[in-house]
Amino acid sequence: MRAARLRRCLAPVLPAALPPSRGLCGRQPGGGGAAAAARKITENAKKSLASLKRENPRLEPTLAIIQAHNDNLIQEINKNFAKEVGLRVIHICLPAGSSKDEIVNEILRLNEDPNVQGLALDLPESLYSSKVLNAVKPEKDVDGLSDVNLGRLVRGDAYDCLVPPTACAVMELLEDLGGKTVLLVGASGAVGAALQCMLQREGAATLSCRWRAPQLQTKPTSRSGSLMGNTIGGLSRRQFEALHISLPSSL
Repeated sequence: MRAARLRRCLAPVLPAALPPSRGLCGRQPGGGGAAAAARKITENAKKSLASLKRENPRLEPTLAIIQAHNDNLIQEINKNFAKEVGLRVIHICLPAGSSKDEIVNEILRLNEDPNVQGLALDLPESLYSSKVLNAVKPEKDVDGLSDVNLGRLVRGDAYDCLVPPTACAVMELLEDLGGKTVLLVGASGAVGAALQCMLQREGAATLSCRWRAPQLQTKPTSRSGSLMGNTIGGLSRRQFEALHISLPSSL
């Protein structure tokens, strides 16, 4: 029970380090915006970790991040966030150009480390493959990208899996989704599937398309950060909530 609670505390933490290629924009109903959502996530993580530490004084919640590039900005962001919420973060910095086998070997080592409760990957897009993602133990997979965690989410076992934090962050920004239609543009792979599943669970209908879809080149226009047009797929503007999420295709 303690381990499960700890993993759920760690799961929302890492998206503070999303690479620049993983972007999100769209309308933010309710006016709260990304800053308010970030504060809420931070406060929830801080409270949850503090509660666990009170119950288990010897516990030092630890998150390991495998990094295989030369961008130290993300490392600094994670360190600052970890310090704020009371989390220990270990960065394993592998050389840029490391192979998938080298990444997997490091993952397997951390899988067996009892002092590491969560494991996240900060890699070049080309290294995100099924072989790498599924090497992470599902119970340590705070990115929520393994087939096991994604499969549980799709089956409806949301309380028995770790959900991709990017998808959770999107859901924090949106309100009153019942009866709305959400357009996902360029959201493919595991994160796209998780987000679509979560949106539908909140009562939204979902559409998806590629960035170069002909419909996007003619009908929608950009207004206030949202993709909006008079009609999209036969839906009026009043029926349509717009959102786009840009993710590495391998995710």
